[in-house]
Amino acid sequence: MNNKYGLYSEDIPRFIKEYGIYTLLDLTLFSKRLKELGLINLVEDKDKDRLYSRGSQILERGKKRIIFPIGFKEIDNLLNGGVYTGMITDFYGGSGVGKTQICFQLCANTAEYFKKNNLNGLIIFVDTVGTFRPERIVEIAKARDFCSEECLNKIKIVNVRSVLDQLALKNKFENLAHNFNVKLIIIDNLTNNFLCEYQNENQLIKRQSGLAKHLHDLALIALKHDLAIVVTNNVRERIERLQEEECGGNVIIQTIHKRVYLKREGDKWVASIHGRKAYFKISNKGIVNIDED
Repeated sequence: MNNKYGLYSEDIPRFIKEYGIYTLLDLTLFSKRLKELGLINLVEDKDKDRLYSRGSQILERGKKRIIFPIGFKEIDNLLNGGVYTGMITDFYGGSGVGKTQICFQLCANTAEYFKKNNLNGLIIFVDTVGTFRPERIVEIAKARDFCSEECLNKIKIVNVRSVLDQLALKNKFENLAHNFNVKLIIIDNLTNNFLCEYQNENQLIKRQSGLAKHLHDLALIALKHDLAIVVTNNVRERIERLQEEECGGNVIIQTIHKRVYLKREGDKWVASIHGRKAYFKISNKGIVNIDED
């Protein structure tokens, strides 16, 4: 196993211990599980047609994309309506700028979208840092006259606390998308596991290649299953440039389809994309206008 799969030689002992592989028989019996983890990458005949498409076919698929609104007009306008299926949307910024709150509001609004459009959809919320708070989604849903119980029933929580488990999400998502009508995947937070496990400078290549593979997998899943993927991410201070920079660097910039930068300005929050800005505040209703009570 090499960095093609996001694993390196020093990861193998931990991998073997975590999955109980001690004999050749264990490894043989584990081959099916390896495929599920994405460490054996087979292209099935039924997927070969997806490698070739006409431009007109791609255009038609684009017209059929679903747009899930955040539920705050100004931010939805920045995104040309909301979060699109077939794309990865990234909300990034420092601590306390509203990244997770936007995800909670998106969960409530997407569940309501399912209900209004008679769509038996499913939301997957990947929690990498322990941020998921069902009571907050209930509060937002009730404030907007949504059925909070129905909202929560549309959300499947996946707790991920290591890079290895995060890289294994690919086939979890594939299986869920095949068996359920998954239309939205949220990952809060995208880079935390990578930053925690690969902290030293000599591990930078490992971290970036693993993150690149993860994002590549996510982009393909979004397109293949026509579902929306939303991620949150942190920033770091670049003293020499006197500005904040998103964690993950060029890997993020080159892979993410839409990136929304969030920050605080006094008692207001700001969302910006390509120089356009939307001001908001956070209340018990979720993301609201700065002049709203």
